[in-house]
Formats: sequence, structure tokens, C-alpha cells
Amino acid sequence: MSFNQHPISILIIEDNYGDVLLLREVLNDTGLKIMNIAEATDLRSAKLSLLQNKPDLIFLDLSLPDCSGLESFLRVQQSSGSTPIVILTGSNDTKLALEAINKGAQDFLIKGDVDEKLLAKTILYSIERKRISESLQLSNERYHLVSIATNDMVWDWDLMKNKVFRSQSGWDKLFGLDQYDQSTHPDSWWDRVHPEDRERTTAKISEILDNKHIDQFEIECRIHTGNNNYAHVVDRGYAIRNDNGDAVRLIGVTQNVTEKKRSEEELKRLSLIAKETLNAVIITDPYGYIQWVNEAFYNISGFTFEEVVGKKPGDLLQGPETSAVVKRYMRIRIKSGKHFECDLVNYRKTGEKYWIRIQCQPQFDDKG
Repeated sequence: MSFNQHPISILIIEDNYGDVLLLREVLNDTGLKIMNIAEATDLRSAKLSLLQNKPDLIFLDLSLPDCSGLESFLRVQQSSGSTPIVILTGSNDTKLALEAINKGAQDFLIKGDVDEKLLAKTILYSIERKRISESLQLSNERYHLVSIATNDMVWDWDLMKNKVFRSQSGWDKLFGLDQYDQSTHPDSWWDRVHPEDRERTTAKISEILDNKHIDQFEIECRIHTGNNNYAHVVDRGYAIRNDNGDAVRLIGVTQNVTEKKRSEEELKRLSLIAKETLNAVIITDPYGYIQWVNEAFYNISGFTFEEVVGKKPGDLLQGPETSAVVKRYMRIRIKSGKHFECDLVNYRKTGEKYWIRIQCQPQFDDKG
């Protein structure tokens, strides 16, 4: 019996010499590449062995001279780190072995009832299951760290099992504490989608699943957060496909963009007011250079947007009769970030003089 595997080292923790000898004989018949077999007859010597060398697999008898029962497994597990442990048990101790498996053991074998095929399969599968478990734990930790770092909710939808993992820290930030939905079924999320957004959202998911050429995607919708409130969210994800191009997993992050949407709506309303008002409106950057003007500005001054963008209003509009005192007052207020209102002489593009009342209001970002 031959296997394509790397050489492995094994630690047998067993105080019965006859059981150790029998296990060694069966190990020799498995055909596995075993480079070393260490032995320990009690918990103390097992800990010393683990300090010196880390095996690929541990066989553990739960009845040791200095420790017994589930406590034997827990203490060996504490000392062995990520090494997979297989329990050696008598025919009457299977219940205890199953308790050990619930605590993290990979498998159990009944003494005297093991052949080389079963032993080889148990060894290889235990090592592989432990490796997969460690990888999954590391992956979950990465999801958690990404969620913390980005304030987003990380999610992973296994389409084959139709189960969804969602990071709890991201969920708490999105919906608030004490609302985490532990359900892994996709419907627990779809039920939260705003009724007006469900058809469009479902259609987008169907398109992703049906179109083998779609890898990256973005979906925006409203999600119920409780108390009749909805949050605007954006899901950005990636479709993982098999060799046939069929989607097998969707992974991504959910970002709460409610404040951004509110700001955009507010900006639209302000833009509409600025566009439709009969008063001239000028928007500058922090350094006083024009970024935008409305149509009323052109109607009053005669200057087009293309002629004024990137320039300072005073360089274009002020002239010989513009009060130096008022100009100095405006500069002081602007530099100190204070609003102001004043009357001033300006000049049209044609050179015609006219009086205006200026109302200036600075806008600040989150940093002030």
C-alpha cells in the first residue's frame, strides 16, 4: 500500500507496552512514509517530548498514570498546539472518545480493532482535516481583521452549500450591537432588502450567476436596520468559478453609504437651488480659486464658466472704485474662516460698474 505524501513523525502517548508494540506493527504495514515514532508513557514525558519536537500526529490513550479521562486530552492539546490528536480507546470508552472529538480531537481508534488500511486513512485524513481547520480559522481571522480595519462587513457565500458567513464586527457596525443574525441562510439577508430594491437586487445576482464572464460586481440597495429604518449599502464582491465557469462562491464586503447618500442628496438640492436662483453663486476652493459658478453669475457679470474657472473673483470683478477697506475686511474674514456679508462695487466684463451685496459662507470638512 503506497501513498504520495511527505514523511511524517508520530508521537504515541500510551502506558501499555503491548498496545504500543501492536500499533507500531500496524504502522509499519500501512506503507506510509514515517520518518520517526516517539513514545511517552505518561503526561509528564509527553510534555517533555513535545517541547523537544513537534510531531505531525499524536496517538493518545486517555488513561495515563498521571492523568486520565478528558483531562488527558485537554492537557495534551494545550501542549501540542496545532498538532492533530487521534484518541486510542477501548471498546467501552467510545463515549469519552467522542467527547474528546467535540473538544477538538480529529478521530478515535478502538485498540485491537485497527488494520493497516484504516490506520493509514485515519492518519492522512486527520492531518488533512487539521490543516483545513487551521486554514479556515486563519481565513476567518483575516475576515475579522479586514472588517475591523475597513468598518465594512465581510461576507462569504458558499453557493454549493447555500450558506453565508458574515463578520460579526462588521454586522454590529452596520446594524448596531446585539442584532447579529447567526443564520447562515441567504434569506436572512434578502428579507432585510427594501421591497422596492428586491427585484433589481435579485436580478443582479441572477446575472452574476448566469453570466460566466462576470467576476467583479457591485450592488447598491437599502437594508432594513430595525425600527423601520433603512441603511443605504453597497456590496462589492468577486465571483469564484469552477473549471466550467460556474460560480461556486461569492465573496465581498458590505459598506454603509447612508451618510454619503444623504450628502449627495443634499448637494443635489443645493445645486438645484444655486442653479435656478437669480443671484450669482460662486464656489471656490480653500485657496480662493473659482471651481463653479451658476448661470446667474454669467447673466450678471458677463463672464462664462470657462473664463473664470481657476481664477480668483477679485482679479476679475474688482476695479478702481472697489473699496480697499471692504476688500481688506473680506480677506480677514476669509482667512479666519468666518462668514460675512458686505456691499461692494464690482465690474462686468464690459467694464460697466455695478453694486452687489456679497454673502459668503465657508464650508468645512470633518477635520474642520
